[in-house]
Amino acid sequence: MRRPLLASLCLVAIAFTPAVSAQQDAFFVTFHFDTLWFRFHPDGLGSSKGSGLEVFAENVKIEGDEATDLRHCIDGWGQDECSYGDLLHAINYSGNQDGTVTPDEVAAFTSIAKPMAGQIEKLKRLSAVLKSNVSVDGMKGGDPKVVDVVFRSAEGSVDSTNPAYTDVKVEVGYENDQKAKSHQVDLHNIALSNEGFQYSQARWTVEGDAKWDYKPDKTQPDGAKGFVTKDGWVSNQPDFESHSNQSIKLVVELPKKKTPGLEVVGVLGALAVALVVVRRR
Repeated sequence: MRRPLLASLCLVAIAFTPAVSAQQDAFFVTFHFDTLWFRFHPDGLGSSKGSGLEVFAENVKIEGDEATDLRHCIDGWGQDECSYGDLLHAINYSGNQDGTVTPDEVAAFTSIAKPMAGQIEKLKRLSAVLKSNVSVDGMKGGDPKVVDVVFRSAEGSVDSTNPAYTDVKVEVGYENDQKAKSHQVDLHNIALSNEGFQYSQARWTVEGDAKWDYKPDKTQPDGAKGFVTKDGWVSNQPDFESHSNQSIKLVVELPKKKTPGLEVVGVLGALAVALVVVRRR
């Protein structure tokens, strides 16, 4: 039997979803992708009561047997050719099994990929790691939800081993104070390499209100300060995960309102004098 493509795909998706079977958990596939992108929303995201976090896996590469497995699943083949054939049959997904994946079939498969992400046993341990090891203002996140899955380059013969790609986005909400002028994100032991993730870049950015800035001087540990600018964190996977072993603290703040400086006061004073002179004339 082929290794289950969807299991490994959704592993990368960080879907944080409940278990289904021990058999699925027995598979372990290393997945390669470009960027693990954390998009922090200080003012909230969707229906979250406090801040929100999007976790975005960009350009997940599906190749070799996993690519043919994906194409057989999209084309509606059974368990012998598609690792999730039985599950697809159980939810009444069907393709024409004509040996070719079309754009319409990719679109139909994409529509059921998000709920299927909740069926992967392997995500249980990953879910526990991320839910327990990422907090905002001391608050743990709620139940994460897969909100978007996109497949690219999956069309063609079901026997093709040409690479296909996917992007997956997950949302997490927090119950911290949404009106606070400063937020602290704490991460520790984000050892995703041990879970089969291999990515080129880790990023943290601020989304929503553009006025929020990361504060490099408040970043901890000290050795991590060099990876942070006002726009966020950028590093490779080893640097991100090794520093998380020491615990990473990221702080975002709204800029404080500046009081008028001496130059401004002087200009205003000069204007006032000029107005008085004009009136006397």
